[in-house]
Amino acid sequence: MKHKVWFDSKNGILREEFHGPITLDMLPGYFDKVVELFKDKQHRYSLIDLAHADDSLSDKKIRKELLEQAKRVMYQKVAYIGMKPFQRMLVRAVLASGKVLARDLSAQMPEVKFCKTIEEAVEWLKGEKV
Repeated sequence: MKHKVWFDSKNGILREEFHGPITLDMLPGYFDKVVELFKDKQHRYSLIDLAHADDSLSDKKIRKELLEQAKRVMYQKVAYIGMKPFQRMLVRAVLASGKVLARDLSAQMPEVKFCKTIEEAVEWLKGEKV
């Protein structure tokens, strides 16, 4: 898997980096790993780096599957970095769809912020002043 996911123990956050295409067949296994890494953690904060991802999010099936898989995780805060304007628009579309879905299921959506740097994202996730 080209994509990387690990728990940053120093900062208490999950780090996710996407490289190249995001495919339907990789998402269940990827989110299995995310769920496992969050096991027994106090917070479910994640920094998602899309600087090296392609435009797979333009595929409606990919966006739908991302929402389905993300429900398993129950993120509390998510900071995104490294996004092109088009990717940001697609992520906002996914988030908007998730909010509608969350209302229907009485689920909670995570706090989300688009950041310019890793440092800014880590500070926000940890609740430090930015």
